[in-house]
Amino acid sequence: MKLSFHTCGLEWWSLEDAINELADIGYDACGPILAPGGHVDPEKITSSEIERYKQLAADRNLAISTLNPWKIGGFATKVESGETERFFRRALDLAAEFGAGSVKFLAGSHPDGEMDGWKAMVKVCKRLCHHAEQVGVDLLMQNHENQLIDTSNCFALLRHHVGSERLQATLDVSNMAILMEDPCRAIHDHADSIRYVRIKGMLLHYPYATQCAPGAPGDIVDWKAVFTALKEVGYTGYIEPVTYPWFPPDFHRTNYEWCREMAAEVGL
Repeated sequence: MKLSFHTCGLEWWSLEDAINELADIGYDACGPILAPGGHVDPEKITSSEIERYKQLAADRNLAISTLNPWKIGGFATKVESGETERFFRRALDLAAEFGAGSVKFLAGSHPDGEMDGWKAMVKVCKRLCHHAEQVGVDLLMQNHENQLIDTSNCFALLRHHVGSERLQATLDVSNMAILMEDPCRAIHDHADSIRYVRIKGMLLHYPYATQCAPGAPGDIVDWKAVFTALKEVGYTGYIEPVTYPWFPPDFHRTNYEWCREMAAEVGL
């Protein structure tokens, strides 16, 4: 099992400090936030800074596994203006320069509705995946309630239309559970395209759901079943603990141990 931490949980730290902290804990990788003013600012970061971060991560035996766009709005929302394509082309180039294997995206919604949103998303994903093929980086779609890609069937649908092996998936387990979709079935159905599995707990179902630490009282996700399903399909991608501002400040430490214990329990 490989554990990667989304650095939104340490956004108030410098990236250098976050790399050192996560390496000290034992994480295998991290996914820096990509945003104006974020750990990786796409408009300001220089090649020398990238080389410095890469060297520090290598010295600490920590991979920079993905780039995580953060607080930039939904993917589909800015398709028509061209901003989505400009941002994600730059993101793919930066991921290649970092040696990261992927860039994630949340589909968001579209002002003209779901059908027009899907058509726009397919069109821009085809162009972005062509670029992803050239630079050797995956574009990872992620499921999220109340967005164009809300269930795992949308993974297969978008891959069908785009037709690129560079379009892969980040599976958010709890975002499925709150919609009463079975995450274990999704793991089996989409095992070949899942590169990340996001781990966070959920209280209640959509539209009343609230994030919590996994395994907390009231968490609706059957985590033992999820980890068992990952073992059954021979999953070798990353497990990604996710945190929120209302989680304990040491969550990146305590959840690392929780993930390791759960994986050990099922033999993952």
